[in-house]
Amino acid sequence: MAFLKMLFGFAPWLSFLIIAHGSMFRLKLGLIVAFSLTVIMGVLKLHRGVILWAGLIFFSYATVAVVLMEHMWTVLHMGVLANGMLALSTWYTLAIGKPFTADYAKDHTPKEFWTHPSFVRTNQLLTSVWGVCFTAGATKLIRRQADCVDHD
Repeated sequence: MAFLKMLFGFAPWLSFLIIAHGSMFRLKLGLIVAFSLTVIMGVLKLHRGVILWAGLIFFSYATVAVVLMEHMWTVLHMGVLANGMLALSTWYTLAIGKPFTADYAKDHTPKEFWTHPSFVRTNQLLTSVWGVCFTAGATKLIRRQADCVDHD
């Protein structure tokens, strides 16, 4: 259940992933939906922590850049920017000693365990796995873009 709640925290990112591909219209729609979900979930306190702030920063920038300005550099690098923002945010939470998964795990763990070494280590490990996945996604997209440039 905790995993599903954490996954729900990624709803704006997942909706963006599902909607925003194939056309400029879908990209714009995906950004508007994701930005709206991020704001609504933040106001309703369904979304919190670094993933909320990463979403607000990323979707605010991307919505203005793509929907209002049709900034093609942003459009062309959207995947790298999205994965990169999530990766940076994830690694940041580890660097400051507050793995983002702990925010969600605390909902289902008694307060007396929050500082227990196994709780802390488990959340460091889980957050690291997320960080590796986001970093790998960004790296893969950077390599793909570099390959396209090399072949042009």
